[in-house]
This record gives sequence, C-alpha cells and structure tokens, in this order.
Amino acid sequence: MIESKGTYLGVEVSAGKTPYLMARLDKDGLLITLEQGMLEDVLRAVSDGVTAIAINGPAVLPQNADLNRSAEVQLRQMGYHPRITRFLNPEKQPARVRNSLLLFQALAREAKLKVGEDLLETQAELAFAAYTAGVLLSPASYEGRIQRQLALIRQGIRLRDPMSFYEEITRWRLLKGDLSDEMLFSIPALAALATACIARASNSDPDSLLRAGKKQDGWVWIPVQANAGAG
Repeated sequence: MIESKGTYLGVEVSAGKTPYLMARLDKDGLLITLEQGMLEDVLRAVSDGVTAIAINGPAVLPQNADLNRSAEVQLRQMGYHPRITRFLNPEKQPARVRNSLLLFQALAREAKLKVGEDLLETQAELAFAAYTAGVLLSPASYEGRIQRQLALIRQGIRLRDPMSFYEEITRWRLLKGDLSDEMLFSIPALAALATACIARASNSDPDSLLRAGKKQDGWVWIPVQANAGAG
C-alpha cells in the first residue's frame, strides 16, 4: 500500500491520445482535481499519495476462448449488461482495452499497488445502474447526465446541483439553441467520478460494494445496491 493521504482516484479509460481521465476525491467526497493525461500523469498522481484507485476498464483478459470472465458471467446472471472482455491477443484488443491493461500493469509494477486491494476494476455504467435501481436514462441526453450527477451527489460526492440547468432554460434560449450546460459534467467525467466513488467506498464503506467474479480471472467491483435492480 502506498502512503495514504486520504484521497481516492478514479480513472476513466478511452482510446484517445491522452486516454486517462482522472478524478480525485477527498475522504469527504470533495472533488479535488479532474484532469486528462497520459500513463506518466497517472503515475505522478499516484505518487502524490492515494488511499485507493479504481479504473473503469479491464485488469485482465479471459483465460481462454471458450470462457468469459467469471465476473462478467455473474453480472449478466444478475441482470446487468456488463462490457464484455474478449479473448484476443493483447495487440489485437481495442485501444481502450489495451490502455486499461497497460495502466493496471504499470500501477502494479511501478506503484506497487495490489489488484483487488487498493487497485480495483469497476464498470461505471453498472455503478450508475446500481445507484438508480436500474432505471438509467440515456447518457446521450441532458436528462441522463443530470441523473448521473444527482446519483453521485446522493452518494456523498460534493458536486454542483445539476437541477440548476433547468433554471437556464427559457423560450428565447430554446429558440436560439443557446443552452449552457456548464454546470453538467460530461459523460467521461461522470464515469471518472463514479469510478472514484467506488475507490472511496472501498475504504470508507466496503460493505456497500459487491465483488463479482473470481480472483484468477479478475474481480469487478460495483455498488451492492445493484442487487435490488439491474440496468
């Protein structure tokens, strides 16, 4: 375990040139930083001291072509729609998957983090499905972004109330197509925040999380509320 400074890091992984979007929360749920970066930027953020890290991406690949990862099988049996990790040569994996695997490996090697202890795999959309009891609106809509932001606030994350978005809507603004959404986080940022929320819960309230799967092919951590309904 690296030195704890009472902060929690969530990382959203993409296929872009700067593939890692990092959200850092303090123990009280206050957003400290939200920044995009490369692998070295994540390692630098970790060197500042964190209690736990969660990543919205796979830590490992399936063990063979005939089996799906046990975590993904379990989540489907619970009624979820997890992102499935395919059995392919790592070089043939989608860029997002390659970037996730690279990050897990680097954090374990360079930062001496232990997967399943202070380094967790999660799926942000499943977390939101849990937080909303499975009634999850489309991320492509304003309503979906507002719903996800409200869900994070309900988990104790200290963010601006997204309902103020509706105060900005007037007939004139609608006619002009001039709707400011500055108070709303983007979907990638919301995913990073949900992932940081998982990291925070792993330390402050571990009983609120469900560990799906088996150690040999990778655990996936989601909120335990997900048992009540699927998304």
